[in-house]
Amino acid sequence: LRQEIRDVREARHSNVLAFVGACVECPNVSILSTYCAKGSLDNILANTNIKLDNTFKESILKDIAKGLAYL
Repeated sequence: LRQEIRDVREARHSNVLAFVGACVECPNVSILSTYCAKGSLDNILANTNIKLDNTFKESILKDIAKGLAYL
């Protein structure tokens, strides 16, 4: 587990959310990551006010693929 945490902490890629740290003391178990100025992907996809054209969707898919390929 420690090696996995170290690997995640050291992973740096523009398409991967950076892990900063974690609190593992109950009941406040949480993960701290870098700030996303435009919000999370989940929030963008769930927001019906944001119109996602095919070019934007393709860009998101390519970014996800790049991040996964890195990992």
